[in-house]
Amino acid sequence: MALVLTGFHNGGKSPLNEKNSTAWHHIRLLSFSDLRYMLHSNGFSIEAVRCNRTKPISWLYAPLIPLCAMITALVFRKEEKDAAQRARNREILRQMFAPAVLFGETLIVRAVRIM
Repeated sequence: MALVLTGFHNGGKSPLNEKNSTAWHHIRLLSFSDLRYMLHSNGFSIEAVRCNRTKPISWLYAPLIPLCAMITALVFRKEEKDAAQRARNREILRQMFAPAVLFGETLIVRAVRIM
């Protein structure tokens, strides 16, 4: 919601202090789909996705997840004609609807370079 109202992501609700940077500053907060795309398009594969903690507010929208997953799967299937990409889309769907991605505050992703 903060993104819509202020233009900044929930993890950083205002601009970073350029005169007093800390190790906690994020230059760019990414969505999971952006992170996955960058990793996979640069030769990495995601092995595991975890989170630091579950956000309690997440349980409010949990009942909507099955409907959202079904609609997303239908859109993925309808829009993609390439069989190889359809297989990747099934993997992407599984990862997007993993509990850590849906309910986590900060994602922790383990990726390995594919040889």
